[in-house]
Amino acid sequence: EEVSLADSRFRVFRKANAGQSSARNFGLTVARGDYILFLDSDDVVQGDMLATLHEQCKLNALDVCLAGLDYVSESYEPMHKYRFDRLRKNALNDKMDVLFEYGLLHPSPVNAFFKRDLFLGIRFPEGMYFEDLATIFLVILKAERIYYIDEGFYKYVQRPGSTLHSFSHKKIEDCLLALDMVAAGLKSHTDRRFRRYFFVSYLWHAASGLPGYIERN
Repeated sequence: EEVSLADSRFRVFRKANAGQSSARNFGLTVARGDYILFLDSDDVVQGDMLATLHEQCKLNALDVCLAGLDYVSESYEPMHKYRFDRLRKNALNDKMDVLFEYGLLHPSPVNAFFKRDLFLGIRFPEGMYFEDLATIFLVILKAERIYYIDEGFYKYVQRPGSTLHSFSHKKIEDCLLALDMVAAGLKSHTDRRFRRYFFVSYLWHAASGLPGYIERN
């Protein structure tokens, strides 16, 4: 709030806590800039993340500028570096490759700069898990110029008790529901490649999620 008083580029909003998707959707509603970036409150970002991604977006007239992720512990100790190894590094990439590597296998809005117009008609579903899977694929489907920077600007804090590390019947059901939402969004696309990639992702999510849940229960 102090920063917003001194710099008109910053605006501060307050809203009742209604979950992550609700907060993101509210941000999309009040946003005015050409590009948008989502940050989670318990994570941290490298100091030059916004400037670097924004510079690439302007320089190359991008729809999306994607970067890697660094997983860190609660004390911010390095744990794992996630990189999109099949994408061309520091270069424009084919949409099909991005859809599979990012939109289906590791969808997350926190490690990318998006052109705000891509979210017209798209919002994060509220009250469910896997809201990123239900959203990011459809956003990337609308994008044309997608650039990947092979660096982990975003530090993704891992907590043992978080939803990421827990299983439930609802989580399995929401995963399948999110995939159904993606399938519905694909109905207007006749390119068989989109459908093939989606089918592979459907099998991958089912195969990786269900056995883990069964083993724990």
